[in-house]
Amino acid sequence: MTKKINMKLFAAAASLASLSVALLAAELVVRIAAPAYDPSTLLRFHYDPVLRITLGPPDTVIRNPSNVADGSVPVAFNHLGFRDSREVGDMGPDDWFALGDSLSFGWGVPVEDGVVARVERLIGSKIYNMSIPGAATEWPRRIRYAIDSGARPRRFLIFHSMGLLAKREPVVPAKTSPFTLSEVKRRLKTHSILYRLIASVVKDHPLWEVKAAAWGLVQAKPHTDRRAAFESCLRTVKSLASTVPETVVVMLPSPELWRGSGEVDELYRDYLLSLKTAGIETVDLRPDFEAGGDPIEYFFTFKNDDGHWNVAGHALAAEVVARYLLNRKAVTGAGL
Repeated sequence: MTKKINMKLFAAAASLASLSVALLAAELVVRIAAPAYDPSTLLRFHYDPVLRITLGPPDTVIRNPSNVADGSVPVAFNHLGFRDSREVGDMGPDDWFALGDSLSFGWGVPVEDGVVARVERLIGSKIYNMSIPGAATEWPRRIRYAIDSGARPRRFLIFHSMGLLAKREPVVPAKTSPFTLSEVKRRLKTHSILYRLIASVVKDHPLWEVKAAAWGLVQAKPHTDRRAAFESCLRTVKSLASTVPETVVVMLPSPELWRGSGEVDELYRDYLLSLKTAGIETVDLRPDFEAGGDPIEYFFTFKNDDGHWNVAGHALAAEVVARYLLNRKAVTGAGL
């Protein structure tokens, strides 16, 4: 009896060892075949539990491989964790501070091709880019962080994507054992290219994703009450606008407007109307995106659900925003 148990234990140990060796070999093969996608060198952000804001790794240059043909767009973060090379305290009273998420951050494109840098060149005034992927409710704390670092903002240029209506602030997990499933997943995500590739394939197949999420192998897409997020974002924007003399909100259309249900279209129109009713200056990019034919052409097509602009999308958005700001100056005499 004891001999049979020992044989079963030995067989199980041998199987586990064989599986481990096979996975290690697969990991090494993938790393050799695609070294540029080593997860330890890819674009990542962290949520500071003390400041309660999302930031990039300070004083770091890291690659953003998403959606680009050559798989390598360098992203440089300053010492504060923003994608801007200047000192925030050097910004003058007539300079703008840009707020937004991954779109105005410039996801997938070189910094000089992003909408913020393009608008800055077109209007001839400095714009400090504080855009970081994250929830809109972080913006007031992001501004406080900049003020504590020497900023004196008087003008906000807010790039408001519809994606913000589906984002929630991260929940800071309690410290757990390094052997829990969530901790193992976190370590695999940040260290294993094989895990990232498998997870990416699974997430491209809805049925697989549902099964994997049910088993706890991948993170399920959170369900967000968009109407509740609508009100939360609107309160944040109105609150910020009340703290400075000038605020301009740029509404950024997403592919969901043309691919999704009527709910997104209704939310977009209602949000735009709510901003105008509150007396907040707004720039609606939707008409210009629709004027040139298929608006999806301004977005990356790497994945069907990608909502990030390609270079052409950033260029068009910048032209519209710059035109508005230049006309605004001509009509009102407001500085740039």
